[in-house]
Amino acid sequence: MSQARLARTLNLDRSTISRWINGSRSIHARYRPLLWQVLGADLRS
Repeated sequence: MSQARLARTLNLDRSTISRWINGSRSIHARYRPLLWQVLGADLRS
């Protein structure tokens, strides 16, 4: 999944996703369950 698509899905800025990925910003606790829902199927494959 692209950063842009994930950002749209979570209603966030793409730059926020980029910061999560490069480690310059931690993932806020409220987004962790949403990330698992969105990415869980991809991670299990």
